[in-house]
Amino acid sequence: MIVGSATGQEGDGGGEAKIEYALFENGLEKVVLRYVGPAEAVAFNRSVLMESLRSARIDSLLSSPVERPVEPGGLAWEAIELPTPSAPSVVLPGGWDEERSAPFPCRGLSGVESAIAASPPGDFRISLRAGWWRRGSDPASAARGCSERPGAHGASSYGYAVEYLGMRYAVSGAFTSGTAGDEGLLQLEVVAPVEAAAFIRDLTRAFFERNSRSRLPE
Repeated sequence: MIVGSATGQEGDGGGEAKIEYALFENGLEKVVLRYVGPAEAVAFNRSVLMESLRSARIDSLLSSPVERPVEPGGLAWEAIELPTPSAPSVVLPGGWDEERSAPFPCRGLSGVESAIAASPPGDFRISLRAGWWRRGSDPASAARGCSERPGAHGASSYGYAVEYLGMRYAVSGAFTSGTAGDEGLLQLEVVAPVEAAAFIRDLTRAFFERNSRSRLPE
């Protein structure tokens, strides 16, 4: 554990603020705990805050990292409703950890109207994400807004690598448009550490195919 303090300002023209923090090394993970508040209040309570930080115990989120290929046929896929009225359902692996997390932003696209993501239990670094717009551009144009490099799943797909929170991630995505009675633009995206990308290649394809209106090219 590393503990420390920092002093700054609360916004533009605000009063003096102070931070008391602790940084934990927890296997492959790094965890930061901190207290932030007006400098006088933090200083007055510093001994209590430091005792709280020093006594903290950390449970690992990365308890079962993916270290071998994930077989999509062995997963119990199920339809999950996106958390917005009139939005379609998305097929995701059952039993995975879910959160309302959207795909990475793309050029020319507004913020998604509804989103969901799922990660395998014990490895939050890998996520299957879906974002939905009631109306949107055609899938191929949307994909070019995410990356000029085409993906491996047709003209409406994309792929790139990105640095995020100190790690390099591989991003694979695809767009699919709605049909009569199920309108809108759906973005599907799979994010994983570059070193784990090969382990989820089949999973990525299965995720795209199960959520596509038309079968992706071989």
